[in-house]
Amino acid sequence: RKADPTANPAIVTWIGYRSPNMIEVFAGDRAAAGAVPLASFIDGVNAVRGSSGNSMQSFTVLAHSYGSTTAAEALKISRTRVDSFVTYGSAGLEGDTTVDLLHADNMYSTMAGGDQTAGVGLKGSGRIDPIGIPGVDEFSSGNDNGGKRVTMHSMFAEEGEWSLVNWSKIGYLSAGTESAESMGKIIAGGRP
Repeated sequence: RKADPTANPAIVTWIGYRSPNMIEVFAGDRAAAGAVPLASFIDGVNAVRGSSGNSMQSFTVLAHSYGSTTAAEALKISRTRVDSFVTYGSAGLEGDTTVDLLHADNMYSTMAGGDQTAGVGLKGSGRIDPIGIPGVDEFSSGNDNGGKRVTMHSMFAEEGEWSLVNWSKIGYLSAGTESAESMGKIIAGGRP
């Protein structure tokens, strides 16, 4: 609402593949298998988007952790484009991934300094960090502009949760984080 008070966003969670266990996260099999139904889902949303009378202004794919690996593979094979592709806490993208291969007009990525999990999947798999891909715009998950700093790999944590590793658990989509605010701006069709 801060980015565009007239925006009327809809958020859909896609659960259409079997996510990997801790060993499988190092391979690309689950991403390849999940890419086919996700690409079909993206094409279906775009078919509805293009129908007469539909007023969907922008279509953004947000992908967390290994979901970013799967979403990138889906965007390579989808027949239609999305406005923006956003990765956060990514487990890495396959080595052949370029912005040009993805059917996305814009790509954004963030990785929290307090995320001790994503790097394990990224480094252990040999995949590439989306932040290093030419043409990908990085946005902050720190507190550069006064927002809360993300301190964990999860998307969200209840207020006050803590562990021995993180005194205070704050996820990428927790209220008050710069990462959540930036993603809201992207969803509204803007830039972080």
